[in-house]
Amino acid sequence: MIVVLFVLLSLHFQTTEIQVSNVSRVREMQRLDFTPDYANVLLFDPLNDERLYFGLSNGQIAVYDLADGSHRSWQAHPEPVVDLAISSDGEQLFSASSDGCVFKWNSSTHTRLQQIGDCGQAVTAIALNRSDELLAVGYDNGEVYLFNIESGDRISSFYTLGSSIDLKFHFPIPGVGAETLVVADAYSVWLYRVENERLQLMRVAQEETVQTISGIDVHPSDRWGPLPAVAVKISVVQPQLWHFYGIGRAVFTFERSEMTYANALDFDREGDLLAVAGKFTTAGGGCDAIRCAIEIFHTGEGGAYDPDPWGERLVVLDGHTTWHTDVEFSPSNRYLVSSSVDGLVILWGLPSES
Repeated sequence: MIVVLFVLLSLHFQTTEIQVSNVSRVREMQRLDFTPDYANVLLFDPLNDERLYFGLSNGQIAVYDLADGSHRSWQAHPEPVVDLAISSDGEQLFSASSDGCVFKWNSSTHTRLQQIGDCGQAVTAIALNRSDELLAVGYDNGEVYLFNIESGDRISSFYTLGSSIDLKFHFPIPGVGAETLVVADAYSVWLYRVENERLQLMRVAQEETVQTISGIDVHPSDRWGPLPAVAVKISVVQPQLWHFYGIGRAVFTFERSEMTYANALDFDREGDLLAVAGKFTTAGGGCDAIRCAIEIFHTGEGGAYDPDPWGERLVVLDGHTTWHTDVEFSPSNRYLVSSSVDGLVILWGLPSES
């Protein structure tokens, strides 16, 4: 069940150019209530800021139209949906579940088009490459499979050191031409070269201080090469940025962050902003007694390792009452959306340059 708690007054800004100095004026625009269920994963249509998909804990996929407030849902899996991916044209949607199944759907008719691989081992993450030809699937036993979507064949596989937490494809390596696949398990981050439907290990990055990695996102710019921001669950270390083509370890720590138990993170389209959602302490207890919030950092213009203004915390957003499950910028930077085990999905409006 979806309940709209706040009416959305205006969804359109005059421009989608974001001025960093204005980010402090982010405002809450709307709340959706999925209780007693909740959204595990959020996904915008790549070509339409007004269409938002939710992968729910009850196995359903819901799609919400921000323009008119309409919503639809269908039962995609018997167990929770843990990840979603969408083709570059927005026409094909991929869902993964803890039931071990990965399906391809027609995003308009909600018709199931294909099963990717066998149903068995619980899936933890999926990622679609830029050409929409390959799908990487991570499993809770540490395996990662690479599938050719058209044929449905598994064309490559490898093991990580633990459960495959997150997967991200990155654009071709400058001077090399091959795509890269960034994979995080609980303790390390793996970088694979993807060429001719084969995987070649390039680097494994580990940091001695890292105890548990909870997620990654890859900086969309090639100014520094792939620059994943790794959220770590450590009491003394804030979210970090790791550079793979350089020294292969953490090169920047967000010292202004109060986050010590991060659950989700996302770069905006240009890589100028990084949103990190989580808890401000590793101590036990819910967010009624301990602050859970979203921090937004500046990660754009400036030197890669210059902490001022690069790495500056711009704003802290409060709204959820328990663990965050996901946070996502919209493709054109109009919105930020967040979800939590409290059953709420909150839409935040990002101020435009004008």
